[in-house]
Amino acid sequence: MWELTTAVPAGLWNYGFVTRECSLILVCSVDADPANPPTLAAAADATQAWSQVFVPVDSAHPTYDAATQIPVAAAERGTVSRVDDPDIGVYLPAGYDPERAEPYPVLVLSHGAGDDETAWFTQGGAAEQLDHAIATGALEPTVVVTTDFTGLSAEGMEDPDFFTLYATHLRTTVLPYAHERLHASADPDERAFAGLSMGGRLAEHLLLNEPGLFATYGMWSMPTAVRNVPAAALTDTQRDNAATASAIHLGTGAQDPLTPSPSQVDDLAAAYEDTGVRTTTLETDGGHAWWVWRIMLADFLATTAFSD
Repeated sequence: MWELTTAVPAGLWNYGFVTRECSLILVCSVDADPANPPTLAAAADATQAWSQVFVPVDSAHPTYDAATQIPVAAAERGTVSRVDDPDIGVYLPAGYDPERAEPYPVLVLSHGAGDDETAWFTQGGAAEQLDHAIATGALEPTVVVTTDFTGLSAEGMEDPDFFTLYATHLRTTVLPYAHERLHASADPDERAFAGLSMGGRLAEHLLLNEPGLFATYGMWSMPTAVRNVPAAALTDTQRDNAATASAIHLGTGAQDPLTPSPSQVDDLAAAYEDTGVRTTTLETDGGHAWWVWRIMLADFLATTAFSD
């Protein structure tokens, strides 16, 4: 039996048992608390399984605005499930109606290295934040799909065609499934994409190479070691492709050693603004961690997703 008492800021937090030595918590082997299983079970061969704890907002002990990370009333909560073929996580908003006249907007979220399709729900607080955004009217009821990029090929992220394989997977498998099985819109103007770390680089690839696939993008904590595309390196073709989007959200943790500096992010934002795309940037304290990405998602839902 293990017991720990510690001060924790308000909001959603993850905890688990690290089962072997590692240097970076994002890729550690972690087991969940058996008395508090994860919200959405990962595949049997997953290397990470986290339990969740929600710390209520307390005006007597202010930390940061974490109200959107705390669960809403039961009647306002969407449902979360996992699909095996394809390997996706699915969020359906409260009151979801598969027969309604208008298809639902669809948001696709990508995890980073070391995670899978469950991460945005078990660590990112995506369902809670979507519930809040929809309940307050900041976001219309939306279907959300989380993808898994770990099994696209035997070489994984080392495959030179990794980015192209992911784009093909979206076009031929994920988006058709959302349209045909989840009553999600097939209109690119009703589709948004966001990702963190490697998922942020995937978002960038789609923006620069797959014009018209999504209308809005969130690109957070993109690692410089992975296919870095600084503002000065954007080609005319890439600028033209980016111009087909309506809005972009760029974000990073100010203390993140793996990503471009805030000034480089600002340069990239200015380059996208020059193409006529409305671009929002967000810098927050923090490193390469879910604490940062939860804040990024909340700001994306409030400022950018499905915006004109």
